[in-house]
Amino acid sequence: MKKYYTIVCLVLLVLSNACRNTEEELIFDKPADARVAEAIGDLEAKLVAPAEGWLLKYRPEDESGVYNVLLNFNENGDVTIQTDFGVNEGEFYEQTITYRIDNSLGLELILENYSFFSFLFEQNQASFLAEYEFNYVNETPDGALVFSSKSDPFSPTTLVFIPASSGDINLLGKELASNLTTLSENSPALFASSYRLRFTDQDLTFYLSL
Repeated sequence: MKKYYTIVCLVLLVLSNACRNTEEELIFDKPADARVAEAIGDLEAKLVAPAEGWLLKYRPEDESGVYNVLLNFNENGDVTIQTDFGVNEGEFYEQTITYRIDNSLGLELILENYSFFSFLFEQNQASFLAEYEFNYVNETPDGALVFSSKSDPFSPTTLVFIPASSGDINLLGKELASNLTTLSENSPALFASSYRLRFTDQDLTFYLSL
């Protein structure tokens, strides 16, 4: 009797699994692993599609300025990042690093090597709210790709990748960035101090800090 009961349980288990598999096949036309691989491949295809890459107007937090960033992804898992961020003798003017697309609770874009984004992430004892791991949100009707920060503790930063044009390289202003860096090196007091302009004929004072 015990042997018969065991056989019945095994049969019911097999039938239960078969029902679940059949139910999944009715809902989805592909297994879960295949759907994930297809979603990853679809996002990668979107990232590499624009001939001129993507323009990102990057603002890590509300109080920071906006950084113009150009990103050009390729099918080999590399992304070229161009900025006008002139620190470290122009280290981040142009970099080629690796990236990958993962799936956790959703699709994630991860910049794997040290880059402009990593440098900003470290600033202010890692409190600048920059990021190098992004959750994919959606694609807009005009072809932009929307991501959100994976690392922000509150109110995640939204990043919008806009298909770039050939003229967007002019937004970077590397010459201006280089001149400002030279000025700061030659005139440290200028960039370490605040200045006050007081108008003698008006009740107005203007403060300037660089």
